Amino acid sequence: MSGVHTNIGRMRVPEGVTVRVAPHADGAGGVLEIHACSLELLGHLDGGGAGHAGATGAAAQGGHQGDGPGGGCGGGPGSCVGQGGTGGSYGGVGGTAESDSQWARGNACVQCDNPAESHCYGVAGEVQGVADGGEIAMGSGGGAGGNSCGCNGAGGPGGAGGAAVKLMIREEARIEGSVQVDGATPPVDDSDCGYHPGGGGGSGGGI
Repeated sequence: MSGVHTNIGRMRVPEGVTVRVAPHADGAGGVLEIHACSLELLGHLDGGGAGHAGATGAAAQGGHQGDGPGGGCGGGPGSCVGQGGTGGSYGGVGGTAESDSQWARGNACVQCDNPAESHCYGVAGEVQGVADGGEIAMGSGGGAGGNSCGCNGAGGPGGAGGAAVKLMIREEARIEGSVQVDGATPPVDDSDCGYHPGGGGGSGGGI
């Protein structure tokens, strides 16, 4: 379910029922806006991982940047230690793969998408929105991990951001279930080659 739905008298989601927001793809999905007189939510409204897409691994060098205004940056390549991608940002800075190891200490990548510096860690993408802002937007995707060990297309993909859910209720809203728009955990890197650095998680969306 996605899009704008208006002129609803009463919307009811029974206990044990989950309404899922359609994932964002090709300019559609990822946003659900409900205008109703009343809402009774006893089940679940799930927009997890339905926002901007996470990045895919690059054919060579470092990983790609996740989609969305706060997309996480790709991790750098390595001779046999590629770096993981960064998390998407929304209302705060996404997490990075910077560590105190000999590979990543103080070695930030210069570019966010498909970096080329050996063993660099992807910096956080641009911060999208503010923590207490009135804007309701989709979360951004995480960056992909970099290639390593002479492999191509081997960095772990990033997780997708969460959906944007707007509940515009004129009279009464009874919510005993849940509404969640978490960013997705990045998929496991199942390539046959490389160090398998993971991608970054998607950022949560807005409610």
